[in-house]
Amino acid sequence: MDLGGVVLDERGNLRNAAGAPVPLRAQSLKVLLVLAGRPGQVVSKDEIFAAVWGAVHVTDDSLTQCVADIRRAIGDRGHRVVQTVPKRGYRLVPPSVPDPEPLQPPPAPEAAPVVAASAPKRARPAWIGGAALAALVAVGTLGWSWGGRGGTLPTLAVMPFEDLSGDPRWERLGRGIAADLAADLSRGGNVVVAAPEAEARYRLDGTLTAEAGALRIVARLTDEAEGRVLWSDRWTGPAESVFAVQDEILRRVGGQMDGTWTGLIARAEMVGGGTRDLGAYELYLRGAEAKHRFTPEGYVEAVGHFRQAIAADPGFVKAHVSLAIVLMFQVLGAPTEAEARALLDEARVAAERAVALDPEDPDALVQLASARVGQGRRAEARAALERAVELAPNNPDVLTVAAWTYPWADGPGLDWARRAMELHPAPPGYFQVGLALAALLAGELELARRAARAAPPVPEALAVRGAAEALAGDLVASRAAFADFAAQTSFRRLGLYYGTPDFVADPAWAPFVEGARRAGVLSGRRGLAWN
Repeated sequence: MDLGGVVLDERGNLRNAAGAPVPLRAQSLKVLLVLAGRPGQVVSKDEIFAAVWGAVHVTDDSLTQCVADIRRAIGDRGHRVVQTVPKRGYRLVPPSVPDPEPLQPPPAPEAAPVVAASAPKRARPAWIGGAALAALVAVGTLGWSWGGRGGTLPTLAVMPFEDLSGDPRWERLGRGIAADLAADLSRGGNVVVAAPEAEARYRLDGTLTAEAGALRIVARLTDEAEGRVLWSDRWTGPAESVFAVQDEILRRVGGQMDGTWTGLIARAEMVGGGTRDLGAYELYLRGAEAKHRFTPEGYVEAVGHFRQAIAADPGFVKAHVSLAIVLMFQVLGAPTEAEARALLDEARVAAERAVALDPEDPDALVQLASARVGQGRRAEARAALERAVELAPNNPDVLTVAAWTYPWADGPGLDWARRAMELHPAPPGYFQVGLALAALLAGELELARRAARAAPPVPEALAVRGAAEALAGDLVASRAAFADFAAQTSFRRLGLYYGTPDFVADPAWAPFVEGARRAGVLSGRRGLAWN
């Protein structure tokens, strides 16, 4: 199969025009073979994951990196051969397929909320719950800080740095470097940092090679619209120099973008926000990988890694933030109220330490707000959330978590949730949870029902759906949702969970209380203690 100058032969090998082998990592070649098996047709991500990785859990970043490998190997700079089909998957369109499958818009999920059609009340500027739900995305911490599609701001896609050494350690670091760059570049509000698959005017990518204790990093900034490289550079030094390289890339990229990031670059030199200890950084990345399995065992493993990272570098802000997040995840599974309180207290201490180290870190501020809600200190929580959004107005992860940490119907929580959905090119399912919660508290019942139905069946979504369905008159669906909530968690004292001594009497939670009352679960007939 001719891929435009590079041939995929019948044995599944890539060769150039002279017949010489074209190197490609084994996983990336497997992805290419899956796509080549259906030329011109869209292959979903789920199909690719099943065919290439089977039962092994990997993140979207692994597939994204494989696609980048393939494009680089075949010289597909314009993404004309390996095409990204937003919200659906990928397709391979070699020159020998002149009439590929027509692209149809992806079918809308059943009952999925259409957020753009409903005007927010204010500026135009969402899975575990209240305090703990706020933990879920905030680890944009290892994850990407996505920007959006809008405005006149320049858009930049930051790709995972490709490891050429074949060592999982450096592959992990390559992803981590890119994630940190994306987060730092998005913090100033002067640039839109897009998902790796999204269409963006500029693209930042690179490679890592480790050999005999030395690390070589190559970075490149490309203008995708004009198909030209604006800037590239390379660094070689001891492996511990990775963080100095990261800072230098930030400064150099900012200069290439007409100085619009000057303020951002000046404050994004990782003072307090990162670590200079490579061992601590690797522990942090391992913790994030364990967290992303979203299992009780994964949380236990993640807590261990984050605690070790903090022991290695007590000033590592992201490790403190991530520890707070995972501890909040564990609250819902606490077998006793005393253990739940202990987890909440430890999470609060971690969040407070993170903010003490960097008062301007949006993720740290959001976690502090979660802790303050749990303490009933709502004014402080509100101030921390508003400051986080001010610092990261185009970061949908921050907006989403801020929305579901904001339990006030008269606040901007629903506006934040809507904006997060608009900014993210492919909002993850958990964004629907925050949207559902914010909509329920703001009184937008139908939006709350649609979003809760479209969300993953996690405790917070089930609680919201139980209340919303009851308020809408569907008591069968409501009681089923509340029963599923009770089956998933032993932590049912929502007054403790949401930081209010009398959950029933607190007007902020009136929709929950009324929904539970109508469903007949307020008295605890399903083992649910609501106050």
